[in-house]
Amino acid sequence: MRQRIENYLSVAVEGVDLTTVTAPVFWVKQSSVFLEYVPEIADSGTMLIHIPKEDAMKLRSSDVEMQFAFTTQEGRSLASDIVRMSVDRLLKEAGYGPD
Repeated sequence: MRQRIENYLSVAVEGVDLTTVTAPVFWVKQSSVFLEYVPEIADSGTMLIHIPKEDAMKLRSSDVEMQFAFTTQEGRSLASDIVRMSVDRLLKEAGYGPD
């Protein structure tokens, strides 16, 4: 029997109720690699991002930049600050690294 393993990055967000936003998008950038995902909103402060293994394999061992953007109930487009993280930490948190 085969079972497909899904890996998700869990991201905590402060200062906005995720259950009220529309058009959420999560970006990961490293050099010439630009990845875009539509997160799953888990609750008011947490979103889950599925990073396919094919995308994970495109990233090299250096820092990545991540950013979240969305539209408010009032129709304003907003984006988070850019967060830098090592690719090793990102992939471990997304379920691809050793525990």
